[in-house]
Amino acid sequence: MGIIHTLSESVISAIAAGEVIERPAFVVKELIENAIDARANHIRVLLKKGGIEQIIVADNGSGMTKEDLLLSWKLHTTSKITNEEDLSTVTTLGFRGEALSSIAASSSLTIESRHEECVEGWRLQIKNSELIEATPIGMPIGTKIIVDRLFANIPARKKTLKNEKTELRHCIDQFISLALAYPALHFTLIHNGKDVFDLPSNQLFVERVKTVLGSSTADSLLQLTYEHSYCTIRGFITSPVISSISSSRQLFFINGRPIHDKLLTQALKDAFGTLLEIHSHPLCVLALTIPRELIDVNVHPKKDSVRFVQPTLMYEIVSNAILSTLRDHSYIRQHTLQALNTIEGKPMTQSILGRELQSRVAPIKELQHIDWTGSFSQLHRLFIVAPTTDGIILIDQHAAHERILFEQFTNALKQTQEHVQSTQLQQPLLFSLSSSEMLLFEDIKQHLLVMGFDIEPFEGKTFSLRAIPSFFEDRDCITVLHELLDTALSDLPLHAVDRYTYRMLTFLACKSAIKAGDSLSVPQQKKILRDLFACEQPYTCPHGRPTAVEFSKRQLYTMFKREK
Repeated sequence: MGIIHTLSESVISAIAAGEVIERPAFVVKELIENAIDARANHIRVLLKKGGIEQIIVADNGSGMTKEDLLLSWKLHTTSKITNEEDLSTVTTLGFRGEALSSIAASSSLTIESRHEECVEGWRLQIKNSELIEATPIGMPIGTKIIVDRLFANIPARKKTLKNEKTELRHCIDQFISLALAYPALHFTLIHNGKDVFDLPSNQLFVERVKTVLGSSTADSLLQLTYEHSYCTIRGFITSPVISSISSSRQLFFINGRPIHDKLLTQALKDAFGTLLEIHSHPLCVLALTIPRELIDVNVHPKKDSVRFVQPTLMYEIVSNAILSTLRDHSYIRQHTLQALNTIEGKPMTQSILGRELQSRVAPIKELQHIDWTGSFSQLHRLFIVAPTTDGIILIDQHAAHERILFEQFTNALKQTQEHVQSTQLQQPLLFSLSSSEMLLFEDIKQHLLVMGFDIEPFEGKTFSLRAIPSFFEDRDCITVLHELLDTALSDLPLHAVDRYTYRMLTFLACKSAIKAGDSLSVPQQKKILRDLFACEQPYTCPHGRPTAVEFSKRQLYTMFKREK
């Protein structure tokens, strides 16, 4: 007797449900999307115990007739599309016909609905994908869906749920995402009988952002509007002063659909470049409008992913939109896409003073703001203290010189495409590489040549170093080469030549820059300031750490409680 058999419909439904409904938050998402598609202007969400015990979503949309209601919870039944061609021009949030059937397979489900042309509504009671009862009821136009005891019949999935607070947080995230995408609609969220959100209809986008994200975040928002023949973008990004340790606070909407997309996240991160530390992520709320035929929304059952017909162009558009906004607010000087930052940086101090300093990092006024006739000094052989016409400015000498050298190196390569100037060694230096270093060396030796290193094979895994970059004359170049290879080996895989080059330039700039503890004359201090403020991005080093902090007289007076 064979061992292969056909699964029962109940098992098939339970498996399919797991792809769409992973936790209560996804029930909230699917039901709110259905309400939006039904043209509701008031959507109420009521949760008990983070949605684990009960989820209710009620709307005043168009509702369903009895005939449609009886089909609505069946697998792959939908009013949104009829054929394959419709998939290329989907205008609704839902279209796959899987959400209600998945919920019905993993809970006790009650659906109440009255169509706008009917005098009565109907109630369906469904348990584990079986219709228990259908009865007529009196109710206002719209739909109310009650989900009880989610995953009670799927113990393995129920065990994966977290505590009430965690599940509530995920539900709120989904609620907020859709509420931001549709500021014209009235959204209400109630948990355990207590109001969490009551967002009025026809709210201005900026006001809704402030309400759901908080005033502290909203105060740092930079408004973004960008027009392109391929798409338009509107919304907000935060200034570099505000960042997060994860990308979870980045909200993207495409044609009103909340999505998670690595390409958009990477474009945002790359546009900020070294304005942020390597492990920090900018915040954003960005709505993109794209011709529907240029994206594919039928990627995943959750409907929170898309594929772009022209992903490279999409990356460039989003990057340029961010760069334009940062430029308009003086966080960068020129509209140039910064090379990808893949060097690991050290986090800025999180002390009270550290946060105070971070808030004063950028933007800083231009060179004419420096009082060149005033007294310059060096503090602890680490900071340059310079007078301004309205206070003082502190410069981290290593971070500043690192930024200066980095831009000098990159400009030389971009503008002339020539090799960095080299110095021939009187006596070639021999060095050996490990097997791992050998593999990497083959990939980057051409880039080392561009950087000014002249390296030739000697014997086996031994090589001869004949020339070094001129700015490295007083450095231990063999050690630097090994450190560079170690850094590359320990980092994430690279996907483009530009990343190798950028990584090397950053590393070499760091190693050749003035160090903490180096003594500087006043002319040297002034030169660093002049060169720093000639850079395209003078406010951070290539690792994202601040180069300068400014204090005005007003701020100094306040600190010392002096009268102005």
